[in-house]
Amino acid sequence: VRKHFPRGLFSDGILRTGIALREGMAFLGRIAKPLRAAVLDGLLTNLSLLVGERIWFGEFFHFPAWSYGAIATVPALAVVGSMFFLGLYTRRKLSIARAIGGVLMGYIILSAMTFFFNQYAFSRMVVLLAGLISLFALPGWRLLSRTLFQSRHDHRRSLFGRRTLIVGAENSGQDLLRKLRTRVDDGYEGVGF
Repeated sequence: VRKHFPRGLFSDGILRTGIALREGMAFLGRIAKPLRAAVLDGLLTNLSLLVGERIWFGEFFHFPAWSYGAIATVPALAVVGSMFFLGLYTRRKLSIARAIGGVLMGYIILSAMTFFFNQYAFSRMVVLLAGLISLFALPGWRLLSRTLFQSRHDHRRSLFGRRTLIVGAENSGQDLLRKLRTRVDDGYEGVGF
């Protein structure tokens, strides 16, 4: 590149632009990863509302057409917001217990909203049915993903956890080993220094 573009303002600009683009793409990649789980949770929440409506009324889109804007956004925001509050879109995105807690918290908020906003309280039974469906669907995809993910990537695990070699032998290595042993759920087995 330098052979064709002499060092100067133009080549530095290209280099800086390339670095900025790469940095921007990496930032978007870091943001998009947790957003995928949140979007999937929102879609499954809306799908569970439609299925609950189908079960209770025997048809899809039984409610007035003007209400579907609120029906498509408020429940999804309540459930996804509850899950975000419980820390489910961080490194614990596959936590089944937190997903169950998030669904329960979200649908408690939704059922309270149907009492306070009577103009949108079309059917409390549909909310109950959708809550039950979501209680299986949202933790269910996490369980499925966890099962598929572990079966592919954890073939090198030992009986006690992932075999881990700690680089550093003095006090810092010993401290790291103690920290790893306190985090039992991560599954690290220190095999040496």
